[in-house]
Amino acid sequence: MRTVWRYALATILNIPPYAMLIPLVVVRLSEAGASATAVGLYALLPFAVILLMMPVAARLYATFGAALAYRSGLAASSLAIVGTVFAGDYRLLCLCNALVGFGTSLL
Repeated sequence: MRTVWRYALATILNIPPYAMLIPLVVVRLSEAGASATAVGLYALLPFAVILLMMPVAARLYATFGAALAYRSGLAASSLAIVGTVFAGDYRLLCLCNALVGFGTSLL
């Protein structure tokens, strides 16, 4: 039972930084002169990746086990959040946002 609570706490601690970071990045993109389409694409990316990863995520869980797949998802999401903070290029921001979607699909 203790393991379940650790995973739950890890998920809870992983989501708020991302949820607070996205609006700031959107404002930063808008102030930098990005078009509404570019900002919308940025906001759409994690959800599109989650949707595309759903069939694959089940296979990853079956192949590598729940613990490893879950930890990989946490690592990918955490790496993407740190990358988003330091990214300056729009393409790198989109890559980090897609990586968040990948990591979230494994949570």
